[in-house]
Amino acid sequence: MREHRFMWTAIVIAVGVLQGWDSGVLRSTAGVQLLVALAIAALGVGIALIKNLSGQAASVAAAFVLLTVARMIASAPLPTLHLIAFVPALIVLFSLPRRSAAKV
Repeated sequence: MREHRFMWTAIVIAVGVLQGWDSGVLRSTAGVQLLVALAIAALGVGIALIKNLSGQAASVAAAFVLLTVARMIASAPLPTLHLIAFVPALIVLFSLPRRSAAKV
């Protein structure tokens, strides 16, 4: 999956923007909208520019924290906001090196 980083970046940003819109971020304050935009940007930068998996996992974790803070301070309910970080988390998970089973 890592060889198509820029394609995955476009998908992550598109899904993030659509999920944010579907969650109702536009009804929230500008601060909450900024936090969600920063989370989406962190995910895009993490997938596109960071080559090691630990850095990509850190960008997913940072986005998750930003989305959690956004949900906590939002006046409007944002029920499905954490789904923004779901696709990048799967990308990182499926990019992990596979271990072969030990022969007994």
